[in-house]
Amino acid sequence: VEQTDQRSDANAMLIGSLWRLNGNTADNYGPNNGTFVGTASYVACPRPDTQAAALDGASHITLGQAIAFDSSTPFSATAWINGATQASALLG
Repeated sequence: VEQTDQRSDANAMLIGSLWRLNGNTADNYGPNNGTFVGTASYVACPRPDTQAAALDGASHITLGQAIAFDSSTPFSATAWINGATQASALLG
């Protein structure tokens, strides 16, 4: 399945930023690119030609101060986490 950006899609217009972390920290929908702090590491995913950021507890990704975030407006965040001591978890 080919993954494409559907910026004209109504749901995509609601997305402020999206970090796929597929080999980089680029924002796939906005200008808020991230920066790896510590060791930048990526691992292969089950789906062909995809990668995920690997965080070792000492490294992280920063979005800096420029991101436009209104803390008075409701928002949602979703992450897929594959930990070493459990199978996986979906937050959202």
